[in-house]
Amino acid sequence: MKTLTDAAPLLPFFFQDKIEYDSEQLVQKGMDLDGTRVVLNAASEGLTTLDPFDTDSIENMLRPLAKDLDVKVGQLLGALRVATTGLKVSPPIFETIEALGREQTVKSIQDAIDRL
Repeated sequence: MKTLTDAAPLLPFFFQDKIEYDSEQLVQKGMDLDGTRVVLNAASEGLTTLDPFDTDSIENMLRPLAKDLDVKVGQLLGALRVATTGLKVSPPIFETIEALGREQTVKSIQDAIDRL
């Protein structure tokens, strides 16, 4: 990215109440619907109680969570990326989650779970 124009396609989720995407994008390679639900539920629960809600804390909670759930970090973060941004490629996910804030992030994850 060199200009704000380059960034524009990666940022619409900051300005939308409801994110549009194909729910099949939530299911990452090597995962199924049930596994995706489990991962998203666990992430939502962890983020709901996380304090402080900052980039480092978010990363330090999510990376070990993937291991605990026996999924790859990329699978967990990929599902979260789609749930929170509607995109397969986005700005850095931990920073994005912090910028969106706890309330919007958890709402987006719950909306994603409902779509599955």
